[in-house]
Amino acid sequence: MQISATNKSAAITGIYAGLLGLLLGPQVDSGSTAWLFVATAAFAGPAYFFVFGLRREDMVGLWVFQPSLLKRVGLCLAGVMCVGTIAQFIIILLEN
Repeated sequence: MQISATNKSAAITGIYAGLLGLLLGPQVDSGSTAWLFVATAAFAGPAYFFVFGLRREDMVGLWVFQPSLLKRVGLCLAGVMCVGTIAQFIIILLEN
């Protein structure tokens, strides 16, 4: 079974990356190299398969500017921004 990147998988990966950033962010900021490698693997693996999702044959010419790839990257970033925004709203509400 071949894993294919879709718009839905890119958005879900963005939400996953946002939640993972909230959970692993303090450990990575502590300066531990091990946590940096764990976080990199946890972010890069799903992003490579579910957002990037190109085969070697598709990487010709200006492949970085393919509309489908740009849309998936944008959806992933939108998912991360949504999680960050919701987390900030929760933090603001808890402070008051």
